[in-house]
Amino acid sequence: MKIKFILFFLSIAFLQFCNSSESGNKTVNPEQPKVHSEKKQTTFDYNTDVEFIKTNGDKVSIKAALAIKPEERNAGLMGIEKLDTNKGMLFVFEAEQNLSFWMANTPLSLDIIFVNADYKIVRIHSGTEPFTTKPYESGKNAKYVIEVNGGFCVENDILEGNEVGFEL
Repeated sequence: MKIKFILFFLSIAFLQFCNSSESGNKTVNPEQPKVHSEKKQTTFDYNTDVEFIKTNGDKVSIKAALAIKPEERNAGLMGIEKLDTNKGMLFVFEAEQNLSFWMANTPLSLDIIFVNADYKIVRIHSGTEPFTTKPYESGKNAKYVIEVNGGFCVENDILEGNEVGFEL
């Protein structure tokens, strides 16, 4: 309980620091999740097919849970302790923008894949650090974000510039 309180306090301090020191073209997503200690939903409907199309035309598919509403995007995979192979979460935003995600309350290492409105991967952060409030940024405008198990992109040779396909 003491550790959760300390993490909560540090997260609040970090958020205040980010809000007071924004500069340049770095945009922190205003929908970043709030760090909290409540237990969140741990089951999802993985009913959206997502295909990664490699340069050679080969495809790798996953089943993704959708995060479309702000509260779904804020919660993401926080609290999820196990993610089956070839499962993930697809975050959908209203418009392209610089996005920033973090791993607060997320016990898994994930690959965070930023995708633009043309369905091209613009940035991949592989093997993210669990429980960190370090921002993982898109660096370019993105409209979609896909989270999968850490190491998925390396294992499947998925690279920035590859295309993705899915229907909403």
